[in-house]
Amino acid sequence: MNANMSGRSVLVTGASSSIGSELARQLARAGARVTVTYRAKEQAARELVGDIAAAGGTAQAVPYDLADPQSAGEVVASAVETYGSLDAVVANAVSWPESGPGPMAEPFDQVADWQDHFVTNSVGTMNLAHASAPWLRKSDAGRLVFVGTSVLRHGVLGSAIYCAAKASLNGLMAGLMWDLGPDGVLVNVVMPGWVLDPKFAELDLGEEFNALIAEHASKTPVGRLATPSDVAGLICYLVSPFNGSVNGEVIAVTGGY
Repeated sequence: MNANMSGRSVLVTGASSSIGSELARQLARAGARVTVTYRAKEQAARELVGDIAAAGGTAQAVPYDLADPQSAGEVVASAVETYGSLDAVVANAVSWPESGPGPMAEPFDQVADWQDHFVTNSVGTMNLAHASAPWLRKSDAGRLVFVGTSVLRHGVLGSAIYCAAKASLNGLMAGLMWDLGPDGVLVNVVMPGWVLDPKFAELDLGEEFNALIAEHASKTPVGRLATPSDVAGLICYLVSPFNGSVNGEVIAVTGGY
């Protein structure tokens, strides 16, 4: 599909790896001028920008801290200053606890810093939406996509805080589509399930990991997990002018599980 993003300015947060990185590549191939953000993985973000430039695309990498209320305004300002506009925003950045990606190691009542974790992922994303909304209103095809999670469907031990934060984005979307809709801005949530990066196939991650992947893949009718490209392809469509009326939706990319 030709997403027809020629000349459009798109901000993708959390774009130094996986879904965000693949999305930036797809958008650039479609002609978008992309601003990608990173927090800790600066080198990966710089390499991504270099790859996009080498392929004939346009991109810049800027630092962004979801936990810093000022950072949202700064990253939006950088996109506008560089490209002169902001047509679409994909809120993909996420903050994990020190234990790394996935649910917290302890149940909710045993987590001491749960408020910070919730505020970073929920209010942090709201700060980005607030900072970008005036610019999206000015676009002739403003688009805003929040990246959620299928953990909302199948909660697991330690997921209460993360689920609550991601669920808040569904509510934010439901209101924002009415606030921004009169100016032609479409707002949606994309809800990935387990996403398997193809590069994992090149690594020996052990029998336990492979068994876990096989278990989750077996729960899908198609028998496989989604890839970053699967998720990015949907988002690329949603933020493009090609999307004329998909609005206020929570769209799962889970393979059917």
